[in-house]
Amino acid sequence: MPTHLRRAAIEADTRATPDPDTLIDAAELRRICGGISDMTVRRWCARGILPEPRHIERRRFWRRGDVAAALAAHREPPPPSPCPDGPAAREGRHADAA
Repeated sequence: MPTHLRRAAIEADTRATPDPDTLIDAAELRRICGGISDMTVRRWCARGILPEPRHIERRRFWRRGDVAAALAAHREPPPPSPCPDGPAAREGRHADAA
């Protein structure tokens, strides 16, 4: 998962939840996603990481709730616990064995 996407998912969790129906423009979307470039926004839309924008008078807009859901869906699972008493040890696996 790209670092910017991970940061964006964390930021979406820590901020107060604004109205999910609010439309945000490309600049706000890039800020929410950690300051990514416009080209990255286009690539993420093409790959399905972000939803496709709505075009209003030749400008792109996204529904805030759709963006938050997309970022949450692409979050990385937490890494395995290196602790000997962690979940891997309880399941009979060792953190070193892959």
